[in-house]
Amino acid sequence: MRATLQIVRVDDQQSKDLEQTAAGLALEYCHECGFKPLPWMAKEFRGYLEKGVEPEMLGEIIYRTARAPRPSWAYLSAIVRRSMQRGLYTCADFCIAPREKPEDLELPY
Repeated sequence: MRATLQIVRVDDQQSKDLEQTAAGLALEYCHECGFKPLPWMAKEFRGYLEKGVEPEMLGEIIYRTARAPRPSWAYLSAIVRRSMQRGLYTCADFCIAPREKPEDLELPY
């Protein structure tokens, strides 16, 4: 099943709101994981928001990443990408979806 992307025009206020939300998520990630904030982090979060991922879902992923044995941006990014591939964009869907088992994942080799 393919996801259909909708092109949405964003006015100046919506753009500022996205920017503030993305910056807040980046700060939350750095605070939770003990990392130094870097400018590209907010840009990455904004990209996820623009693709329709709810801020609450990103917050849950930050929470889970921070509690991983070795939290990293790569770990967070992999969770977000895999969730989007599975069609999970809301916190409610993400939290109730069964977690993938290693044997369920398609390996590239």
